[in-house]
Amino acid sequence: MSDADGLIVGSPVKFLGIQIGDIRQIKIISSEVYVEFVVTKKDLILPVGSIATVEFSGLGGSKALEIYPPSEEYPTDKIIAVKEPTRLNKVMGLFNEIFRDLDSIFTTVGYASNQFVQEAEGSSAPLNVVIPVSPERNLTNIDKTIDMIMDAKGNFMKNFDNEGKPKDEHEQSEDNQ
Repeated sequence: MSDADGLIVGSPVKFLGIQIGDIRQIKIISSEVYVEFVVTKKDLILPVGSIATVEFSGLGGSKALEIYPPSEEYPTDKIIAVKEPTRLNKVMGLFNEIFRDLDSIFTTVGYASNQFVQEAEGSSAPLNVVIPVSPERNLTNIDKTIDMIMDAKGNFMKNFDNEGKPKDEHEQSEDNQ
């Protein structure tokens, strides 16, 4: 594995979400990280080609070595293959892109809705827009949708600090008060 991503000795090892053991030792050899773990679940045999990755294990940010059954997406002849962990800042970057795209959409919708209002109010400005049956109702629905999305974004972003890192449970509980 090229990155242990927060695993420590004693971190849980899970198979399909069920704890089956724990990490015993973590070593850096050359440019690779080797993780030694013990399976404590009796009679469990991990399938050849299982996939190991590092994932969040709880709300406090602890990590676990998660093992999944073999997959056609990651074919291998190894006993256990490694899938690089997904970094939170990469996921946050995707959310930023989504919110940026939504902002662009809302700007366009806002511009179009202003044209509907001008036409409904009898403005003489030339408009090349199809007027809905009830522009006021549509604008109200658009405003409510925008408000709901912005509230959802705000609630989601409360879970992260300014650097995109997850807040611990204590910081989150202070934000909710």
